[in-house]
Amino acid sequence: MTAKENSFPFPSFRPIRAEDADAVIEFVGAVPEIHVSRENIVASMNDPDHLLLIATAGAKIVGYLSARFMPPESEIFDIAVRADDRRTGVGKGLIDAFMREAASRGVDAFFLEVADDNTTAREFYGRCGFAEIAKRKDYYGAGKSAVVMKKRV
Repeated sequence: MTAKENSFPFPSFRPIRAEDADAVIEFVGAVPEIHVSRENIVASMNDPDHLLLIATAGAKIVGYLSARFMPPESEIFDIAVRADDRRTGVGKGLIDAFMREAASRGVDAFFLEVADDNTTAREFYGRCGFAEIAKRKDYYGAGKSAVVMKKRV
């Protein structure tokens, strides 16, 4: 095990709370691919069909996931892990925590979109059991396609 894999404290995973909003905005603000406002965060927190999860190590946010439930389906909108905490299980932990909550709501199919040229993310989602099912041409703008992925449990 590398020092990075054996670092402490271990992350915990939980829904965000009102007092987390500013820290979450700061965290996602550092991720160029995520475009969310404080108002979006607060609205999603108050919507029973949305789930916003964070991974924390001590007092520090190290990961974020945003998703929506539409039983029997759900969609992951955003997932981000702090650069220094990638490849340590944080992303997989966020997905697992989301899927446990989704299953309790009668969800058995999970969808997401990922940029076609983001091979790292596509490989990660593949390791999490997602399969590529479609491509959306120019989804992120001219010449920037998305791959739709699905996992069924």
